[in-house]
Amino acid sequence: MKITIKLLSDLCTCSGETYNSVVDMDVVYDENGIPYIPAKRIKGCIREAALEMKEMGFISEAQYESVFGKEGNTKSKLILSSAYIQDYENIVESLKYFHKNELVSQQNVETGVADENSLRTIRVVNKGLVFEAECELKMNEADRKVVEQAVSLVKHMGVSRTRGLGLVEMKLEDGKKKKAEHVLFKKDQLSDKNKIGYKIHLKSPMICKSAKGNQADTEN
Repeated sequence: MKITIKLLSDLCTCSGETYNSVVDMDVVYDENGIPYIPAKRIKGCIREAALEMKEMGFISEAQYESVFGKEGNTKSKLILSSAYIQDYENIVESLKYFHKNELVSQQNVETGVADENSLRTIRVVNKGLVFEAECELKMNEADRKVVEQAVSLVKHMGVSRTRGLGLVEMKLEDGKKKKAEHVLFKKDQLSDKNKIGYKIHLKSPMICKSAKGNQADTEN
């Protein structure tokens, strides 16, 4: 099985290192300069999504601990590798032909840099790339379903999420079916703690389109 991660926006995995006092936050990349997403980062995002499911009452504490373990007691059943870009091995082979070329630098391959006018410089991985991580699920069908749902709920990863970075689409796939089903919750699974109350204050007149489709006729 594998987890695919499609970047819907630029991503910064933040290695914690700086480059030449120019780049404040850098991406994580291998010895070839090709960016990857560490397994620990991926697993943390999946665990975070599952924790939200538990807090909302969609899975129990026992189900959560069965998959992700309990500190000092049981180990996690979810085993996965770091995620590398699709066709990684062929790309590495191609780079070997240009090992003397300036292109093959750990700072020049497959990355971009954020806005020039920003006070901080962030190196990012370009939007549109697809990463793949090998995944091993040593668990029963119920636990596997929890993982599938949690993976589908992961929508952001990395740093500066509130500034438009790190929007992702994650899927758990295997050879038996095209893709794992997206998590769906039935109406009877929802309760008061899943509801969010809100008020709308009109600052100007508003017309609510009628069921007849008449823009000049407003609803009550």
